[in-house]
Amino acid sequence: MRYLSQCPSCQTIYRLSLSQINISDGRVKCAQCQHIFNALSNFILDPRQSISTEMDERVISVPEATTPSTSETCTKKIHNRHQQYVSEFMHYRVEGSKLNLQTYLNNLNRINPTPDESRKENILQTPYNPLIIQKKYNKIINLNQQFLPIKIILILLSIFFLLIIYQTIR
Repeated sequence: MRYLSQCPSCQTIYRLSLSQINISDGRVKCAQCQHIFNALSNFILDPRQSISTEMDERVISVPEATTPSTSETCTKKIHNRHQQYVSEFMHYRVEGSKLNLQTYLNNLNRINPTPDESRKENILQTPYNPLIIQKKYNKIINLNQQFLPIKIILILLSIFFLLIIYQTIR
């Protein structure tokens, strides 16, 4: 199943997975215009699926020797198929997540009523890469190891001065 969202600014369409949407709380940055938007509120139907639906509607709308009740039944079937698709989409959960789209949309205003500038770092821009985090962590460790001799010298000097002060007081 494909999940498509459209940038409200430049109309660019993006294919997203539910795990990407859950990680970024639905916020996406458009690669074309750099506009930040909520992918959950800008979902669009899959064009391939809408084409097949249009074809179904064309086939159904072909004039036949049918009574109006038969055409109403066909229209209800199409409507029910859309309802079923939307219902499945709203209740689909990513493995390990407690959120589904319906829960998220119902609590959207309660969770974050206005965009918060401090949450910009959670915007989905690049895929998660654990190697980048590991490199940053290694740099911190290397800095600590680099200053270790200086720390030892400072500790020894402070002990030396404390001994001198202690001897003068005695």
